[in-house]
Amino acid sequence: MRKGWLLALPCLLYVIGCKGTSVVGRWKVAPEVASSNPAGVPAGFMTGFAGTFKYNFKADKSFEGSMTSGTYTFDDGKLTMNTTKMGTTALPKPQTMSGEFSADGKTLTLHPPDIDKVAKLLKVSNLDFLKNIKMVRDE
Repeated sequence: MRKGWLLALPCLLYVIGCKGTSVVGRWKVAPEVASSNPAGVPAGFMTGFAGTFKYNFKADKSFEGSMTSGTYTFDDGKLTMNTTKMGTTALPKPQTMSGEFSADGKTLTLHPPDIDKVAKLLKVSNLDFLKNIKMVRDE
C-alpha cells in the first residue's frame, strides 16, 4: 500500500506544479486596461472593447470568445490562438493571435493581429495600445 502512494506522489507534484501555468479557464481584459482612456480614442471605447474581448480556454485545446472560436496551443508559457469561426461563420483561413504568460502566471498578454487595419476601419488615429492586451482570469 505504501508503495502505491510513492508512485502517485510524482504525478501529484506534477499536477500541482503545472496549475499555475495553465491557460485553461476564463480570461478578461484587466480592469486597469478596461477603465483606461487612451488619447485619441472615443470615450467609453475601452469599456466596450473589454466587454467583448473575453475568452474561455478549454482543456481540449479549443477556445470560445464573445465573437470568435477556434483552437489553441500552449507551450512553455507561449500561446497561439487559431480563430476558425467569427460568430457562426467559418473563416476561409484561420486568423492567428499570439500571447504569453507573465512570469508569475497571473496575467496573459495577447497580441491581436492587424491592429493598424482595424484603426483605419474604425477611423481612429492610433490603436497601438491594443497591440499588447493584458488579460486576467475571470473568476
